Amino acid sequence: MNEEASALVISIAKKFIEYASTAASSWDEAFLRFEGNNEATGLTSIYRFGEKSSYFDYDDELEFDFYSDVEKDFVKLQSLILSDNGKEFCVCLARIDSDYNYKLYYEYEDSKKWFITKMGGESGIPVLD
Repeated sequence: MNEEASALVISIAKKFIEYASTAASSWDEAFLRFEGNNEATGLTSIYRFGEKSSYFDYDDELEFDFYSDVEKDFVKLQSLILSDNGKEFCVCLARIDSDYNYKLYYEYEDSKKWFITKMGGESGIPVLD
């Protein structure tokens, strides 16, 4: 990963940690899922505190500003990785914890990977392989 891409990864993690710390009073880990292709992009986030998971439900303006800002970073990261590797990821999952550790995961083929949903009794927490 080149220097510019590495800086974007740090920026995404930092912005997500700041958002999570503002939007949820207590959390152990949180996930931010970006899905992007030629037609559309989308973001979903969820956090876990103890055994419970919840969607972030905070100030709509803060959420909109955060999602708009970080989505641009993901799109740029996607483009940089494409030019470095010759492959474009379709899903990127950012995982952070309350100790400010972070990791980004990339999926290049399965656009459904790490889907965040609480429908059907699911926890919403992505299963990492």
